[in-house]
Amino acid sequence: MLILIGAIVLLLLGNGFFSGSEIAVISMRRSKIEELAAAGRRSAKRLKHLHENIDDFLGKGPTLPHLLAWVKKIVRNR
Repeated sequence: MLILIGAIVLLLLGNGFFSGSEIAVISMRRSKIEELAAAGRRSAKRLKHLHENIDDFLGKGPTLPHLLAWVKKIVRNR
């Protein structure tokens, strides 16, 4: 049971990390991204690509309800 609780906590932390990453990409100003990309920052160029193709970036990973449903399925099969 302790392992299951640990797995749920890890899934929640992972979900929080990726949700925070999405918010960080969305909230960054386009002018700042372009300024950093023009200065030759490779990470800014990747970020600019994500910002320009936001529909491909958002919502591609498993969401919290999906993760919890997966854990529920594991518990039921025990």
